[in-house]
Amino acid sequence: MACHLYESPQGGLSLEAGDSHRATVGVPSSEAPLPRIAPGDPGRSYLVHKLRGTQASVGGSGARMPFNADTAGNGLAADELDTIERWIRAGAPDN
Repeated sequence: MACHLYESPQGGLSLEAGDSHRATVGVPSSEAPLPRIAPGDPGRSYLVHKLRGTQASVGGSGARMPFNADTAGNGLAADELDTIERWIRAGAPDN
């Protein structure tokens, strides 16, 4: 996640505390014709596609996220992805 922190966040997407919700929820993706996070709809959320590695299927680009050398780029664990999808289905509240 360090890729989206500090002075020059990758893709112009800052995930710094206090910035991440307004920078992602309901905001159009710069890589695909989907919002970064579509409240209530994980399938229309580009973030979910990036985390699953299915971004090309929705017109996106780039690598699966998060890049983590420790997991050889295999992304999040299934339970972590499930937690994110449940949060999105719940409307992606800012809490």
